[in-house]
Amino acid sequence: MTLSDPEHRACGLSRRRFLLGAAAGATAALQAAEKDRELQGKALIAITLDLEMLRNFPTWEMTHWDYEKGNLNDEAKGYTVEACRRVKSYGGVLHNFAVGQVFEHESVEWLKGIVAAGHPVGNHTYDHVYVLARKHEEVQFLFRR
Repeated sequence: MTLSDPEHRACGLSRRRFLLGAAAGATAALQAAEKDRELQGKALIAITLDLEMLRNFPTWEMTHWDYEKGNLNDEAKGYTVEACRRVKSYGGVLHNFAVGQVFEHESVEWLKGIVAAGHPVGNHTYDHVYVLARKHEEVQFLFRR
């Protein structure tokens, strides 16, 4: 049986498709190996910043949490911009996490600026789930209504 036999064509696997798939897989593997060689000997560190925490805990002495998620003040925004600038100056990237309410602020130009500089902004949840849950209803208390 060969790849050109009718039973292979019936499942959509022609010789051409097989060779294209094999070539794509080999190319991806070579690119990944090249990237591994580039990173060999380099420290790989993820720097993340939870934006809502900046407003609540700007100094080590502050421990009060006010539950105003996404309500960033100008100091927190400035801190984020400066942190991203400093990390970038050393060749790094700072991955920020924001709750949806942050994008509803009057101006998000500061956020657009850090994204334009190459720092990603990911979605942060309002509440975390219980990862050790064994039943659906244990996943998050807010889901119980």
